[in-house]
Amino acid sequence: MPTTYRVFAATVPALVMLSSLAASADGPARRVCTWAVLGPFAGGADGYDAAAVAGEASLAPALGETVGGTPWRYFDDRYYCRSYDDYNDLYTFFMDGREGGPGGGAANSVAYCGTYIWSPAEQSVTLRFRARGRAKVWLNGEITLEQPEARQAQRDAEMAAITLNAGWNTVLVKAVGGRRAWGFYFNLTDREGRPVNGLAYSPDTPSTGTLDVVTPGLPDGYNDQPYVWLDVRNPGGDFPWENPSASPFRLLARGGTPPYHWQVDGLPEGLTLDAAEGELGGRSGAVGAHRVLVRVRDSASPPLETSGEYTLHIRPRPTELWWETGNRLGSLRHHGGSDETHWAWDHAAEQIGFLTRQGYDWQAYTAFSFWHKDNAGAMQIAGAPEMLAYRDALRAAGIRFAQYINVHDYRDIAPDALGHVDNMHEALELFMRQNEPVLWWFDSSLALGKEAVEFDVLFSLIRTLDPDCLITVNNDIRARDYECGDLDILQVHGSFQTDSYWGHWPPTPLLGNNPKYMPVDSWKLPWKEYMDAAEWCKVIVSMLAEPANLEAPRSVDLDTTPTLEGDYHMVNLHRAIAEWLEPRKDSILGTLPLSATHYDWGYVVRQPRTGDIYLHVLSNGVGKRGLFERRLLDVAPVAEKVLAVELAPGGDAVSFAQEGKRLTVDMQGVPLDAVDTILRVVVR
Repeated sequence: MPTTYRVFAATVPALVMLSSLAASADGPARRVCTWAVLGPFAGGADGYDAAAVAGEASLAPALGETVGGTPWRYFDDRYYCRSYDDYNDLYTFFMDGREGGPGGGAANSVAYCGTYIWSPAEQSVTLRFRARGRAKVWLNGEITLEQPEARQAQRDAEMAAITLNAGWNTVLVKAVGGRRAWGFYFNLTDREGRPVNGLAYSPDTPSTGTLDVVTPGLPDGYNDQPYVWLDVRNPGGDFPWENPSASPFRLLARGGTPPYHWQVDGLPEGLTLDAAEGELGGRSGAVGAHRVLVRVRDSASPPLETSGEYTLHIRPRPTELWWETGNRLGSLRHHGGSDETHWAWDHAAEQIGFLTRQGYDWQAYTAFSFWHKDNAGAMQIAGAPEMLAYRDALRAAGIRFAQYINVHDYRDIAPDALGHVDNMHEALELFMRQNEPVLWWFDSSLALGKEAVEFDVLFSLIRTLDPDCLITVNNDIRARDYECGDLDILQVHGSFQTDSYWGHWPPTPLLGNNPKYMPVDSWKLPWKEYMDAAEWCKVIVSMLAEPANLEAPRSVDLDTTPTLEGDYHMVNLHRAIAEWLEPRKDSILGTLPLSATHYDWGYVVRQPRTGDIYLHVLSNGVGKRGLFERRLLDVAPVAEKVLAVELAPGGDAVSFAQEGKRLTVDMQGVPLDAVDTILRVVVR
């Protein structure tokens, strides 16, 4: 079916086209993320045409007031969702069981979302819109855009030229879900897609005799991450308009005489305020609770003034657990077979033993991919007792429980792309509630990026249920359909092609101002005799020293073998890796580079947990040459006083000298390890 929608403009010709536009060089995106919401109401097949409320076109948002017993509520999903995508997620807002939420969304999927927009003069702007489902948009009581057919959520995909009157304008969106996921994007720009400056917004009645701050609180920020906003630029410039973007958090007022002038006292260091727009920006590393005083003054003479006090929390970023305290080594477990009856859990103890000996932080598994709806239409997720026992055994061993999902999942039982995402959406929610995974591993995202995967919709659900849950996307960092909002952990998964990424950490240049760390996925797949244990150990050392999050070896794949004592390649491979790695884990797992200095003989890293420095002398395929004929190794800067240098493991003393911040190690007589000669530098 072709795309169908209708746009209306009373004073300017209608503009009908498709686009995908993020932030431009002229400033951050300014999508509207704060609304007064009325609902939810029953809709179903008739929800689009039938009015849920009499006189729907003339509804006037007024927070706290009721219409037919239903109140207008303040909506901004950034208060409960670690969201960097500008998707207004009505499903999670009305989701039953969400703490602090109104509930009622399970059987109802119609809502009215309203706001008031003040313009200093009459002006033509472009409305960029797309709803997940169907929608109508009214401006000052007149229909300006209709989306009569259910569509996927996509930023700024449908456009209409509209005219804002001078003064306050009333905007109303009727969002009709009809399926599972439910929400929309709303953006006002000029014709070229640039943000419109000088507008004021209020989700509450704007014409009052007083001046009031409407903003009820400030969303949480995260350590050294952009405060809500996101603007990722592709250094290659191939598809910059499709990169993730999110709008800054805007302070809102009502009443008085716009434009408003804002002042904020007590912002944590690193955060900034655009006094004219009322937008907060920047990023802060001041973890903790901060008392903030917000002042606003209008443009009357004499001006009206008011203020409000808030607490702004800067929290540790979710990746800190993985990067500062974690081993950064994970596993994706694959199995044989084509349905759930072929997935074996009978070797859990042996597999978890290998994971523990090798120091894995987390394991995801693929059995989820083959759990579908049953004959009665009910979603069946993670119900096998064997899988639940395996999950619990992982946790008991101190290994974090993650989950893999392929975006092809459920396509064979989905009538269309929307149904495909709805099935995934339902499965994600059920699995999150039942199993509480710490990470999701999304696969095949590039192949279906345009066709069936609404990442913002799925990610919003995950981050609502658990704001600290991380997301790994198996996608290239320059994929044109990469639309993931908050990048969380992004893995560049190249399998046999990852050679082109390995050894280039961090990416240069970085992805614009991308705030997240970018780990690298598995280097080579351990299929049969492709790499032996010594080569794998070199990969583990090298990539964790780069540094990267590493999923290597790719998985502990033991299939349905009758015994682990048989002559089986993966068993022998993992056993050999464990025998070499286990006594050396502290020198490798969780380490970070001592400095940015490049050494052609290997790597110099520090173990944050102990403060010890380790020298890794090895040869690999990205320019580390080992010792060759060299006797002395120079390391700098080493600011602390060096007390000893010793072989690890074993503890045999190695001769050294320290002059200022330069350490020189004498390698004469040091026995060389076939994989990696490791020296522990003890400092005070």
